[in-house]
This record gives sequence, structure tokens and C-alpha cells, in this order.
Amino acid sequence: MGAIGSIISDFAALLWQWLVYIPKFVAGILVGVLDSLKYYANLVLLKIVNPFFDLVVSILDGSGISSSITTINSAFSGSLGYWAGYFNIPTSISLIVAAYLLRFAIRRIPFIG
Repeated sequence: MGAIGSIISDFAALLWQWLVYIPKFVAGILVGVLDSLKYYANLVLLKIVNPFFDLVVSILDGSGISSSITTINSAFSGSLGYWAGYFNIPTSISLIVAAYLLRFAIRRIPFIG
């Protein structure tokens, strides 16, 4: 009689371990599926947004803005260029322009702006 009792208690312990493991197993599968969905959503978004940036770059290159920026940067030479570089004036100007462009773009989003 004692042998059957130990077999039953061992079976109950293993059954309990298995029942406790099932939610962890399902959670692991769910995390894997959600990670893969996130990866493919990012991939699709990148495929959609990349041509837009290529279009913007080609428009800016065709408009001659890059040559104007090069001309402006060449004006900072000598001691003026040293101090402008020391205080990061060209970087700060491009950051300010980028911030204004981002502000303009965000205000055009229907739910945010």
C-alpha cells in the first residue's frame, strides 16, 4: 500500500510542476510571437519610409541647397571659423533648423497638432 501512495504522490507532484510550467511556456511563446510581429512591423515601416527620405534627399540635392550650405560654411574661415567651430555654431544652426522643421511637421499630424 505504501508503494502505491508514493507513486501517486510523485505523480501529483510532477503533475503540479507541469501545470505550473504551462503558463510560463505559453507566456514565452506569446513573447516570441509579439517580438516577431514588432520586428516585421518595423521592417514594413522602414520599407515605407525609406523611399520618402530618398525623395526628400533627391529634391534637396536638385534644388542646390547643398551648394548654398557649402558656401555658407566656407564663409567661416580664419579666426571666425575657429571660434564658430569652438562654440559649435554650425552644428547649433543645423539643430535649430531641424527643430523648426520637426515642429512644423508635428503640427500637421491630425491627432497631435
